[in-house]
Amino acid sequence: MSRSAASRSRRRPYLFLLAQPSSAVRGEAATRLKELGLTVVAQYGRVAVEALASTEQAASARDLGLFSLVLGGAMKGEHFERLNDEQASVVRQWNVRFTPEYRETVRDRRHLGRSWGDPDLQPPAPYTPVELAEFEQFVEDFRRRTGRRPWGDDVSGAPDTRFDHPLRGDAFIAYERELADRLDDPTAAYHLARMAARFGAEHRSAFLRIDREFLEALLEWLFRAEATCWEMTGEMSVGLVFVESARAGGPGSPTPNVARSARRSSMG
Repeated sequence: MSRSAASRSRRRPYLFLLAQPSSAVRGEAATRLKELGLTVVAQYGRVAVEALASTEQAASARDLGLFSLVLGGAMKGEHFERLNDEQASVVRQWNVRFTPEYRETVRDRRHLGRSWGDPDLQPPAPYTPVELAEFEQFVEDFRRRTGRRPWGDDVSGAPDTRFDHPLRGDAFIAYERELADRLDDPTAAYHLARMAARFGAEHRSAFLRIDREFLEALLEWLFRAEATCWEMTGEMSVGLVFVESARAGGPGSPTPNVARSARRSSMG
């Protein structure tokens, strides 16, 4: 294959934003993209589809008339005003993968194959549906839209020496409890504590003096991001684990290969 032919066949991720957002149109768009030979890898709420495509396939997809935008890279901040809230949330998530921090993380293979139980490794950070770059963009949008400080009127910036250590174990439990007491809102404390554990000491201190209006906007945004993750998008994966005893006479299938094949066939 010539170099130009290889270039044409090389595929990479594209984000397709729907011109008329709806679950029905999103499903139709995914089907049409597959018919063009693209590999659909994700469907986002009512507003977007992500697929692997060559340059030529992406151009053909644009001609379908279903999409308002086709992104092969990050969207610049000045263009976000063209998007509704759900679209903006998806595009912020998309943009994260083009940040230097994300690319460095992907390239870092030092711990590949090592167990989380390795004594030299820390356990995974608590789950939160947003990344730091997304959160910082949300903070900036809130400041510009409202003119308010996300952290209230305390602008001393004095570092809190309590947060010079990793936020895990008993320290994490104590911090989440302190947030719940201050905010009188266990749900807000739950989300903020997990974000603080990922984002670092500066955010741990800031969240303790968070502006109430900002908190309400943040929780609404978080719940929308979480809901999008759980939305059914027309595709489903099923995983089965077959467990059999190593002991003679222990529980297990007398014909395990037949049982596996039967279950696989029943799932299509």
